[in-house]
Amino acid sequence: MKRNDFAEIKKMELKPLLERVKKERQELAGLILEQGQNKLKDLKTVQKRKRNIARMLTVISQKEQLSELEVENKQSLKF
Repeated sequence: MKRNDFAEIKKMELKPLLERVKKERQELAGLILEQGQNKLKDLKTVQKRKRNIARMLTVISQKEQLSELEVENKQSLKF
């Protein structure tokens, strides 16, 4: 994943990001099958895809934590 792609992922909303992770996982499953059948030319493709998914999941986690903090701050300001 290039820096531009990662910056794009950081800007995405939570729901489209979750959908993209789901799509990437499905593609990863297909790549793993191809790897088992010795059809993949680049053996690092699976490893790269796993890292990209992990990066996306990290961004999702950060966004969820940020939204929780915002909710807590709003509640604390009400008192």
